Amino acid sequence: MIPSQQNLKILLVRHAPVDPPGYLYGSTDADIEKVSSQISKSIYARLSDCQAFYCSPALRCIKTYQAVFPERPLPVKIHEFWEQDFGDWESLPYDEIPDQGNLSGKNLAQFSPPNGESFAELCQRTQPLLLKIISERKVGEIAIFTHAGVIRSFLALALGSKEVALKFTVDNLSITGIQALSDGQFSISFVNQAG
Repeated sequence: MIPSQQNLKILLVRHAPVDPPGYLYGSTDADIEKVSSQISKSIYARLSDCQAFYCSPALRCIKTYQAVFPERPLPVKIHEFWEQDFGDWESLPYDEIPDQGNLSGKNLAQFSPPNGESFAELCQRTQPLLLKIISERKVGEIAIFTHAGVIRSFLALALGSKEVALKFTVDNLSITGIQALSDGQFSISFVNQAG
């Protein structure tokens, strides 16, 4: 009989919509809109088997976690799981962000807003911490409450491509599932599923 492969299931939850909406929040802290009890219960049910919880230190991620798990202690906060820093564009209304034209996938991954960081730099910041968690836990199921850019960076790690990862939509309060396999590879179970 062939033994079943042992792996670590990683469930990535994007935070609730920000309040007020319509602005670019990267490294800027922001509050969230109220999370409905129906969505909270749905996410709670999806994460019920998790043995460990991690979170960006951003208020929007912490409050989303608290909306789902009001009785649990706070998760482990990991500073590196903050959203991409958009530099001079932080907190601008979306319609005031300068149009960069049509960038190729490679150029988009390398592009940095003035005094900000690129998606490639975000990946360099976040991926080592995810790999550290994987090496420490190895098997089981964990949840990480974080941001769209960070979730895409983990997809980039699993896919081996930053350019492809940038093509994914990551909705607020959605869940993305990745498995870290025992051979060091990754399997993407699902992306952007409603919570």
